This record gives sequence, structure tokens and C-alpha cells, in this order.
Amino acid sequence: MKKLCIIGASGYIGSTISTKLNNKFKIINCSRKKIKKLNNSSHIKGNLKSELVIKKIVKFDPNYLICCATFNHFDSEKNLISTLNNNNKSLANLILKLKNLKKIIYFSSFQVYGNYLKHKFIDEN
Repeated sequence: MKKLCIIGASGYIGSTISTKLNNKFKIINCSRKKIKKLNNSSHIKGNLKSELVIKKIVKFDPNYLICCATFNHFDSEKNLISTLNNNNKSLANLILKLKNLKKIIYFSSFQVYGNYLKHKFIDEN
């Protein structure tokens, strides 16, 4: 059975993906909060800044990785370096250690369009 790691599995998107794909993949859910265990899943409590969490994910050896955990737009706009370290550095550290990873899905959020409070309308331009 193919293996999937979902980072941010306690959130709405991560938990929905985990539930929907539970019968198609062996899943390891990673989140800072405790979540309900499903049939083909296990759970790691913690975040990617923890080397222990990364070691557990590497040991699971997922084929697919879905990342649904990032700072929200309020936290992202406070400090760019902190945002990059939280949202990208730890994830990149994990990805470099995964040997059998075939695909990554990274869910971004509204903050990629900038400070939405300054604009009346936001589009990709």
C-alpha cells in the first residue's frame, strides 16, 4: 500500500484529506494537536521544527507528502524571516531526507497575495 504523510492533519483541510484517503493509503498524520486515529493511519504529535518528528516521518518513508500547515496571514506578515523558517525551512529539511518521495502537495494560503487588508480586490495580478 502506498504511504502518505499529511502535515497539518488536525486542521480542516488536513483532516478532510486524511478521512477521504484513509482507505487508499497508509497514512501518517502529523499535527501539533491530538487527532482521532483512523483505520490505516497513525499520528505524530509535534511540528517539523522537532528533529524527533522528522525522524519518525523519515522512518515511515512516505511516497506522498501533503503539507497543510503554515502560519496564517496575520502571523506571516509580522516577520518574513520567521515565516520562511516556519513554513519552508523545516519542510525542506524533511523533504531532503525522504528517499522514496514521489509527489508533494503544498497548500498555501491567502497570504501569497500580500496584505489583503490594504486592497479592496485581490487577484493573481
